[in-house]
Amino acid sequence: MICIATFCLLLFQTLTNKTMINDINGRPTEALNVFAACLSHLRGRLLEAIQIQTGAVIETDILYVITVPAIWDDKAKQFMREAAVKVSIESVLIVSMTKIP
Repeated sequence: MICIATFCLLLFQTLTNKTMINDINGRPTEALNVFAACLSHLRGRLLEAIQIQTGAVIETDILYVITVPAIWDDKAKQFMREAAVKVSIESVLIVSMTKIP
């Protein structure tokens, strides 16, 4: 389990596939695995909701859009792409959000 404060601090760091973070017990873990697990969970919930509403899911018809903070550099955006690919989200667009609409 990752502490929310630790997770929020990551927004202000440069993320790479080598970035390590501490879990709630202080044990180091790869940030890429944490972000991939989060994306995997969200993907699963999305597919479940589509299945309930439509009865069928064709995942190749889905374009995933991941928004990231505007302060993130290209390395951090690449990190998010790698996390998405790690959980088999192939069709992904990374978008920087400069302000909340």
